[in-house]
Amino acid sequence: VKIRLMYRFYYLDVLRIMATIPVVMIHVTGMRWLQIDIYSIDWDVYNVCRAISRWAVPMFVLISGSLFLNSKTLNVKKIYDKNLVRILVSFIFWYIIFAIFQTRGYISEVLQHPLHYIGHLWFLILIGALYVLLPLIRKIYENGGGKKALLLFVILAFLFPSCLETIPFLLGVDVIQPQEMFYLKIVQKVLGWISYFMLGGYLGN
Repeated sequence: VKIRLMYRFYYLDVLRIMATIPVVMIHVTGMRWLQIDIYSIDWDVYNVCRAISRWAVPMFVLISGSLFLNSKTLNVKKIYDKNLVRILVSFIFWYIIFAIFQTRGYISEVLQHPLHYIGHLWFLILIGALYVLLPLIRKIYENGGGKKALLLFVILAFLFPSCLETIPFLLGVDVIQPQEMFYLKIVQKVLGWISYFMLGGYLGN
């Protein structure tokens, strides 16, 4: 009889609980963000609450990196079949609920502007993308010795925003077009979040 020992890292559960609270705080303080007088005490309170809550989302990415990059029995196919399906189902369900609520049931508005209703679901897109890229990330992480690979991505993540300012000059243009800037920002975010993912693997090890 084969006995499989299951280890659960309870400190990660504690971190998840701790990170959930500031996530709620970010969303609550964001509800009236555009209506508050910027010279009021409320504005200061909102800013402080949002500032001290920003560690929460990176923490969830760190936890995922810790679990997925250090697992010796990682089954990528299982992650695709199980985790990605859950994310996709959750995304579709909450997208429909939010779109109906925002448009009061006018489906035609959703069909005309489908991207208007996915902003608050960005984390599901992020974590789903990291899962899709997991085989590549893990190969870079393992072949680069973890620490070296992490250092490379951290350097790129910090340098790329600075490069965004010099790219127009290098290309000989005055201003980067909004669409081009959009894609450059995506590259910047990909490098940054992969850095957090790898840092989670390194710290977990």
